[in-house]
Amino acid sequence: MIIIIEGIDGSGKSTLAKQISKQTGYPIVHRSNPKSEDEKKRMHEEYLLAISHKKNVIFDRCWYSEMAYGPVMRDASCITYAGMYELEKRLAKSGAMIIYCTGPKSALWNRAMERGESYVVSKDQFNTIYDNYEDLFSIPHYVPVVHYEYKEV
Repeated sequence: MIIIIEGIDGSGKSTLAKQISKQTGYPIVHRSNPKSEDEKKRMHEEYLLAISHKKNVIFDRCWYSEMAYGPVMRDASCITYAGMYELEKRLAKSGAMIIYCTGPKSALWNRAMERGESYVVSKDQFNTIYDNYEDLFSIPHYVPVVHYEYKEV
C-alpha cells in the first residue's frame, strides 16, 4: 500500500507519518522543496518507481505539495492537474490512499511559526498555499482521500 500524507506546514503530517510507520512498519519517504530541475525529475521518478513496484511506503509530501506550493514559491507548479490524474490512475491500480492533513488556518499558521518553519515566511504566502490545498482536495480523485484535522490542545 502507498500512503500519501499531504498538507501545509504545521498540519501534523510528519507526526502522523511516524505513527503510521510505527504501526505498519512502512518506511517514510520525506519530500520537501526540490532545489533543482534534476531533483524534481528524481522525485518524480521515485514516485513512479514506488507506484510501479507496489512498494509499501508512506510519502510525507508528494506531488500535491508541488501543486500547492509551486505557484506561490516559483510562480508555477511542474505538475498539472492532468499530470496529477495520470499519477493517480497508476496509484489506483497499486492500492493507495491520501491523507490530507488540515485544520483551522490560523491555528496551523501559529503552529508553523512556533515550530520555526522557515520555508513559508509570510502569512499571505501561507494563506495562499492553504487555499491551494483546499482547492486541490475539494475535487474528485482516483484514490481515496481521508481528511485528518489538526486540533489545538
